[in-house]
Amino acid sequence: MIQIINNVLSQNSFDILYNIAKNAIRYHYNVNTSNENTSVANDPLEFDVGQFTSPIIIDGVPDYVNSKYIELISPIVSKINSYVKIQNINRLKFNLLLKQNIGKNQYNTPHRDPGKYSFVYYLNDSDGDTFFFNEDMNVLNRVTPKKNSGILFESNVLHASANPAITDARFVLNFVFN
Repeated sequence: MIQIINNVLSQNSFDILYNIAKNAIRYHYNVNTSNENTSVANDPLEFDVGQFTSPIIIDGVPDYVNSKYIELISPIVSKINSYVKIQNINRLKFNLLLKQNIGKNQYNTPHRDPGKYSFVYYLNDSDGDTFFFNEDMNVLNRVTPKKNSGILFESNVLHASANPAITDARFVLNFVFN
């Protein structure tokens, strides 16, 4: 199941959240885009340069600094709940990928998330696609980020982000939940 959900927030709520992601959040650099070591040796399309993140909920526990944004994000949770029932949020974080000089079909390390479902909420239009793979690492689908939309999918599906090559940045909210 890969479900694209458009118009997740009202325009006003979206604008507030995007401005926070772009101007107020303090990001931290992570060397890899995933903690899971699923890198395929000698895959010429894998290009992982890390990412900037800012946690809101980690391992089910709200982050002290960013928990103030949970109320702004609650309408997104309500929207997701209309598709699948959320029992608890395991991880919720802002992710930021910056423009890189990469090929159109290159992606970061494919991985699975530790939960039942994942939701990637796009905060800007970008050419940093989200890729989905089968077990043989063949691309099954790819989704181009469209602001105020998101992708809902089962967390055990192999997937990977891609850095933008044209737009300056790719801002997302990344949810993993049961």
